[in-house]
Amino acid sequence: MHPLSYWILRVGFGLSYLYSGSNMFFVPRHWYGYMPQWFSRTIIDVGFTVDQFLKLQGAVEMAMGVLFLAWFINGQTRWNSVLHIVYMGVAVQMLLILLLSGIDPNTFRDIVLLAAAVALLLMSRKESESLNSYFWLF
Repeated sequence: MHPLSYWILRVGFGLSYLYSGSNMFFVPRHWYGYMPQWFSRTIIDVGFTVDQFLKLQGAVEMAMGVLFLAWFINGQTRWNSVLHIVYMGVAVQMLLILLLSGIDPNTFRDIVLLAAAVALLLMSRKESESLNSYFWLF
């Protein structure tokens, strides 16, 4: 059984990712200013438009939001593995944003999101039976 703090973090992340993902998917132009110019150029060089990338990112974030809010999958080994991947994905995403975007007015938010994702990962680790201990970096 997870503590209440675990569920509060999951609901917070779930609602956040549903909102950002749907906004990114349906109105990608709102997110242009959050992408460093070098990253936008890289996306274009690879052969995608910035809108295509943002819509894909939005779809992935909406799926992650649904998984965060899916309380009924807790305790099922296969789904716990999926949740671990989501938690790791969020932590890696926040770490990359911090490392690659530099210091800006959103940095404080990203630090908190990284810490919260790592906290979720550590809280859920105790419940995991399907992942080997070597998989964990902590």
